[in-house]
Amino acid sequence: MLNLKAKNTYHYFDKYGMMLVKRDELSWKDSLGRTVLAWIAYGKPKELRLAVKNCWKLPSKKWRLIRHPNHSEEASRDHYSYAIIMDVLYCGRALIYGLPSMRGMNLWMKSLTGNKWAERAYYLIYIPGARIGNSWLKFCRRAGGIKSELTNKLWIAGGNPNYGTEMLYRRTKWQKLWAWIIFQTIPAYSLHNKAWQIYVMPDSKKKEKLKRILLKRVAPRNLLLRLLLGDDTVTQEEVDNYPHMTGYRPGVYLDETCRRTIRKMTEQESEFNNYEVELIKWLWLEGFPCKNCANKDEGHEDYCEFAWDDYNYGKTIWDCLGSK
Repeated sequence: MLNLKAKNTYHYFDKYGMMLVKRDELSWKDSLGRTVLAWIAYGKPKELRLAVKNCWKLPSKKWRLIRHPNHSEEASRDHYSYAIIMDVLYCGRALIYGLPSMRGMNLWMKSLTGNKWAERAYYLIYIPGARIGNSWLKFCRRAGGIKSELTNKLWIAGGNPNYGTEMLYRRTKWQKLWAWIIFQTIPAYSLHNKAWQIYVMPDSKKKEKLKRILLKRVAPRNLLLRLLLGDDTVTQEEVDNYPHMTGYRPGVYLDETCRRTIRKMTEQESEFNNYEVELIKWLWLEGFPCKNCANKDEGHEDYCEFAWDDYNYGKTIWDCLGSK
């Protein structure tokens, strides 16, 4: 449940409307992406969109995106992509006019404007790249003695909320070396970001092909990436039993390469604003024709009293152009 005023939960909102992490003084650095994802998870509330809007600046002829309204540090490419994804989900298309050129993102951004040439070039590059990435990660795991990812429950096994974190202190020097190599060359957070980018791209056979390739890299416990990449084997039981934990698990591997403190949340910490769990529920319902009652029957939404309209109902592209 969203609570913009709660201050005793693990995630909370500051006076600028940006989502921060309690007792983490540097959490503002990732607040932009976190706020966008919370906006998606909680039904796209106006307050969070306005908070992200305040991160856009126009110092000259080019738009500049900062990490937080109260800081001047420019956002990373990952956070630029989250802000663009917000525009796509709000308007139905990307508003990239005046944005800077960014390595690895130009073709993706252009494809969101309906540029078919850019879309074809994107898949021409990234489909083979995804296969190479899968092979490279597999090689690194074998060479470095990196075991398979633990499940969410095993990471907090035995009643010890820090079981998985303590495992990291028992790594060998060889495992640490290969964990560093994996983090530098094929980190989990980049796959998470890529999955969201692909999610908002126009539907096509090549899109589905790329999703199937990348899905081979995803552990069973990572429900959010499985859903983003079109895994239709995710069950209601898995969604219902997804535990409340810190560290935003979709962006890490739960193995010897993990660089975050991931533990079970207390009841107070998880009472509000646990957007990771809510994102999974949102994506799960997105897989049903009639999202409000989760009925899979084709055509059910045509007569169901609970069926809802499209996100963009009542909006035009001119509304979106004026939103910045």
